[in-house]
Amino acid sequence: MPTAYHMVHYRKYTPHIGGSDTLEALCRKALGNSDATGAALWKRAGDRFFDIPDVATRKILLNKVADLASAVFGEMCLVQNDGLQALLELTAANVKLSNITTAEIFNLQDSTAPSNSQFIRGMAYWLCIGNHVFFVKTQSMTAEYLRQYIDWLLKGGPALPSSFSVKLQATFDRSQVGGISARFRV
Repeated sequence: MPTAYHMVHYRKYTPHIGGSDTLEALCRKALGNSDATGAALWKRAGDRFFDIPDVATRKILLNKVADLASAVFGEMCLVQNDGLQALLELTAANVKLSNITTAEIFNLQDSTAPSNSQFIRGMAYWLCIGNHVFFVKTQSMTAEYLRQYIDWLLKGGPALPSSFSVKLQATFDRSQVGGISARFRV
């Protein structure tokens, strides 16, 4: 069986001026924010959808999210509420493809998402430890989408003022990690 390789990406959070909370603590604070019923955001999956600016049909959902005591973990899904998905129908059929060729093929079909479902167009798994974010992304999920989501999440409650923009630095401090970069097997 082939082994899949995924790049583990890293970002470092830059606190706002006068801010003393780590990104990990800010995530806990935002996810612990209660609505009018008293339910924390941890318990309200439907309220964890973020509308991506300038992309009307796509949203990001923080689906699985867990406080691990020493870190905060999340699974993000880039979802699309319309469009079609190509499917390969695995029932073979003999089809005349030209005057010369009749071949056995599998038919292709386009399908819409079933009722009360959305297509997943990308995913990311992230782990926040202190001011450090480690993440693995797939398909169309980008580091900028991750940053935008965290920005939205932290501004949605008592974690950050709405005037602040979350900054995530993409480089390691070589004095702390010795300039080592690595690929991890998943």
